[in-house]
This record gives sequence, structure tokens and C-alpha cells, in this order.
Amino acid sequence: MKQYSQMKNSEVPGIGKIPKHWLLTKLKFFTIKVGSGVTPKGGSDSYVKEGIPLIRSQNVHFDGLHLDDVAYITLDIHKKMSNSKIQENDVLLNITGASIGRTTSVPKNFGDANVNQHVCIVRTNQDLYYGFLTYFLTSSQLQTWISSIQVGASREGLTFEDIKNFIILLPSILEQKQIVEYLDGKTSKINDEISKNQKLIELLKEQKQIVINHAVTKGLDDSVPMKDSGIEWIGKIPKYWNINKIKYSAYVKGRIGWQGLKSGELLDEGPYLITGTDFDNGVINWDTCYHVSPERYALDPHIQIQKGDLLITKDGTIGKLARIDNLPGLATLNSHLLVIRPENNQFDTGFIYWIFSSSQFEYYTNLTQQGTTFNALSQEKIENFTYSFPPLKEQKSIANYINKKTKNIDSLISKIELQIKKLKEFRESLISSAVTGKIQVAEA
Repeated sequence: MKQYSQMKNSEVPGIGKIPKHWLLTKLKFFTIKVGSGVTPKGGSDSYVKEGIPLIRSQNVHFDGLHLDDVAYITLDIHKKMSNSKIQENDVLLNITGASIGRTTSVPKNFGDANVNQHVCIVRTNQDLYYGFLTYFLTSSQLQTWISSIQVGASREGLTFEDIKNFIILLPSILEQKQIVEYLDGKTSKINDEISKNQKLIELLKEQKQIVINHAVTKGLDDSVPMKDSGIEWIGKIPKYWNINKIKYSAYVKGRIGWQGLKSGELLDEGPYLITGTDFDNGVINWDTCYHVSPERYALDPHIQIQKGDLLITKDGTIGKLARIDNLPGLATLNSHLLVIRPENNQFDTGFIYWIFSSSQFEYYTNLTQQGTTFNALSQEKIENFTYSFPPLKEQKSIANYINKKTKNIDSLISKIELQIKKLKEFRESLISSAVTGKIQVAEA
């Protein structure tokens, strides 16, 4: 695209040269409000099922306000929180936490709503078009600035003074609107393409689950006679298949508490200590593991890992799996994992891995967790999980079949995810180029 013929040095890191007629200024000179709200007295206990939306940081996204999990407050509380009421065309900016810097604007005819203390309202005057500011805050300039002011600081968020002193570029109001109109059109097309790719990934994931579910409950030959398993989460299975509980066919053990293990005992070398965060697409990423002393490893022989073991997380993100196909050294578990080891050659670890990856295990976990708020599965519940299985040779054939099919699907998903990443990078580059004057949008 055409560039501006006359440029000047902004002397601002990350911005470089800007159009000569653009103004380099601070945000505070072009706003009539910079402020946030509060959490109502009583916190989440004051939320109601219907009422006035209370916008929190999880509702603010670059592509707009996401209201699926919005909180609601009563009209009476809304009136009392007058300083946190939003208006159409307000720019909303997350100022704390992991989503710091995430920005969007309030659409027309949105209606009454408030923000809590984690969301800042930036209301512009007539010389700063809200759409231009939204794009400017969406660009890489904001995150670069946030990183620069937080170097060496212990604070977790942005203050109102920080925001007011944020340096922005300002073309004429006409040019601001031209830039917004241009970016609206371009980013809309990019967003549509991203959305299509994300839907395709979801379809591929559904297809992957269908492949797994069918193979581990029906087998690979659809012509064989079927029978009712008598198990709610399994349904019909091939007539010659059997059913069993994990505890009758496998060794299941976990660390009982931390057994006095303290963070000071975590070492840079020695036997591996596996945690749920070391699970990487069904295997262990040994490079991320902590280490413990040989004495700590020897303390509990029940959880000393062997090649061929299957590991599963029993709380937090329950049901994460990893196969021990490669064991680079001695290894043990933390308190949130269980080791499942086949006994008497009754099942193939690869087959049981896919059983635990299937919807029947998900159904079982949901069934056993009904009426509870604690996101965990006890060792007893996993031991009592009933599954169906064919002879060992067929188990291995099924596992190999699923491995091949899912590998192809995962490869497609990875390619699409890479395309989405490139589209997002292109969108960010386009926005930054437009709002910092690297391209002349008016000519376009």
C-alpha cells in the first residue's frame, strides 16, 4: 500500500517514524472519563439470574463483549454504582490479571450495564474517535507499553494515571474514521476466515472422538453380532467381548498426600517427579519435570514408574492421560496423579488409553460427580470404572487403528491452527500499520 510522503521521527520505542501531520500526545488530553467500577457489596452472592449486566474482565475480548458468562446485578445496585455505568461507544480496557490490555468498545443500543474494578472505562471527547482508540489499544503498542512500565514492578495492574499518560498517535478526526472504516472491512474478513477455521477444527475434533468411541465399543468389524453390555455408559458391544472393572485387571496407585514433600526438595537433577503439567499430547515432556532425591524416590515403591504405565490426573483437570512409552530414568508421581499398570496381561496399555479418552469414561466421570462441586475423581472411582474389551490381539489392532486415524486428524488440526496463527499475526500487523501511519489508508 501507498505510504505517507512526509514522515517524522516519533522517538517512541516500537513506533518509529509517523506521518508528519499526525499528533503525538497523551490519552488524557482527549478523554472525558477514565475510571472503573467495583464489585458490589457481598461479591458473587449479590449476583442475580436476570438484571443489569456487570461487565468483568472475562467478558472483554478483542472481537467484542462475550456475555455467555456475564454476571447480573439488581436495578437498585446498578443505580448505586453510577460511576461504573457504561455508554455506547465507551472503550473498555482490562487493567489487571492475565487478560490485561484486552480491549473492546460498547456497541450501539447495548443498554444499561456496569463494569467491575478490573475493567476501565475510557470515554473519549470529540477529537478522538472511539473506534480509532479501540484499534490503537488493540495494536501491539499497548502490550509493548504495558511490558515497559511493569519491568521490575511488583504491581499486577494498570492505574488510571498509567492509562491517562499512555502515548497515542492522532491524525485528524476524518482520517481516524477512514482508518476505522478500512480496518473494520479488512478485519471482518480475517475474523470470518478465523471463525471458519475454528469451526473446522471443532468438526475434526468431533470426528476424532467418533473414531475413538466407535472403535473401543464396537470394534473394527461392523458385521459382528452385538449384545447389550448392561452398563449405562457403554451400551451395545460385540457378542464375544467381555466387561471388567479396572481394579480387577490393573494395578492402580497414587501418592497418598505429599508424604512431607516440600518445594525445597525439588531439584535440578535426580529421579523425575511427574506432575500433570508435564503431560504433553498423551506423553510426558521430561524436560519440564522437577527432580527429587534418590531417597525421596525410594520412599514409596508403589508409585515408581515403569515403561508401559498409563498415568491419569485425578483432580484439577481430571482425566488427562499420558503413556510411558519412553522412560529416560527413575521417575515417581506427585499427589494428583495415578499410575495404571496392566496385570495378568489382561489389557493393552494403548487400548486402555483410548478407553479413557472415549466418551464412555467422560460419561462415567460426569455420572459419579453429580451433586458435587469438587472437580476430582477418587482412586476408588477410577478403580470401579467398568469397561468393555476384546481379546488382547484385537485390543492392539484397535489401538493401532485409532493411533493412525487420530494422527492424521491431529496433523490436519495442527495445519489449521498454524493458519489461524498466521491470520491473527496478519490482523495484528495490519492494525498496527494502520494506526501508526505506516500505510496510507485514505488512499485505499
